[in-house]
Amino acid sequence: MKTRLILLTLIAFAILLPLCAQTFETGGVTYEVMRSYTGSVAVVRGGRAYSGTINIPTSVSHEGKTYSVREIADRAFKDCYISNITLPYNLARIGAEAFKGCRNLWRVTLPSSLNSLGTGCFEDCTGMGQVDFGYSSNLRELPARCFKNCNSLRTVSLPGYITAIGDDCFRDCRSLTAIDIPYRVETIGSNAFRACRSMSRVTLPASLRRLGGYCFGACYGLRTIVCQSRAPYAIYESTAFRSDGTDLYRQATLRVPYGAADYYRKTSGWREFNKIEEK
Repeated sequence: MKTRLILLTLIAFAILLPLCAQTFETGGVTYEVMRSYTGSVAVVRGGRAYSGTINIPTSVSHEGKTYSVREIADRAFKDCYISNITLPYNLARIGAEAFKGCRNLWRVTLPSSLNSLGTGCFEDCTGMGQVDFGYSSNLRELPARCFKNCNSLRTVSLPGYITAIGDDCFRDCRSLTAIDIPYRVETIGSNAFRACRSMSRVTLPASLRRLGGYCFGACYGLRTIVCQSRAPYAIYESTAFRSDGTDLYRQATLRVPYGAADYYRKTSGWREFNKIEEK
């Protein structure tokens, strides 16, 4: 009976062992072997908080095997004191809240290999002044709260292939001065640019189909809205350009393509602008 019990225990252990995540540390960074990508690892939160400068290589070796670094796991660097990070060129995903609250992180360069960013991945990175996207043809969406409360963010050049900007994506980015929305974007979510107080100019593409509520609310400095569509879609969310004491329909100038002003003056969500100019 005792022998049988031991045998069953060993069998159970043999079954469960492959299911246990294999983690290891090298170069001060903790990695976990991924099941979704054979021969790949994800950066995960280690036993101690990360700080200072972090360099993540394209591949790491452990016990005679070499793994490709494909992912930054959810909350891997959350609330850590990192000041600079180098990401590998083959990185495919950055998880939800991966860098949330990294207040000392001042700049990040995202590789062109990225195809997914998690919700709130850079939220509350209050010291970050610049974000550089590579030429990414894989990334289709900036998720909700992606750069929310990045108070020092002044410049960002968005990747050209994205089609959606999520809710609260750039909310309270108070130092952001201007932004050009890429030409494929169809949807800008609720509160996406709310309280971007320093933003004076925004360019909206011809592809735009939807603006969420309070999208540009409390953008006190916004004076010029450039629309590239000659035949605009109706915007039925009447609060997209209003909130917190701001009314962009009164204070901003809407600039539209030559010959398109009459279309805007007849279309819901645009006809409310007091000043519509052709360019």
